[in-house]
Amino acid sequence: MKRSKPNRRSIRLPGWDYRGVGFYFVTICTHQRICLFDDPDLHEIAANAWRYIPEQPHASHVALDEWVVMPNHIHGLVEIVTAPTTENTQADQAPRLQSGSLGSIVGNYKMLVSKRVKAVKRRVGIELKVWQRGYWGAYRSQ
Repeated sequence: MKRSKPNRRSIRLPGWDYRGVGFYFVTICTHQRICLFDDPDLHEIAANAWRYIPEQPHASHVALDEWVVMPNHIHGLVEIVTAPTTENTQADQAPRLQSGSLGSIVGNYKMLVSKRVKAVKRRVGIELKVWQRGYWGAYRSQ
């Protein structure tokens, strides 16, 4: 029997378009706050993937400001410089993730880091979850 995930109240602002131009302060925590990034190899995976964000096609409208990888989380300032060009432009069309949104940027980052960290850990016989569900993000206009 598959266990379902518990329903959680969203911390996102209802109706807010998370593709809007401006700065977003982002915090992403590891699963159960394990200090994965104490390991220099895993720290480098997380750091390189963060640096790579603006080079990805889904995030070409993004610039990175200050950021830091901590032992069990990452903090970063993501600037959405221009509104992404997508066919789906209505903020009220949620709940699906919108291309170019902060959620899609963070989701792609988490997926990339997870794949690489899991590959490293699998080589030594360890299976693990890398991230907590979701992320914390706060908006600040330019």
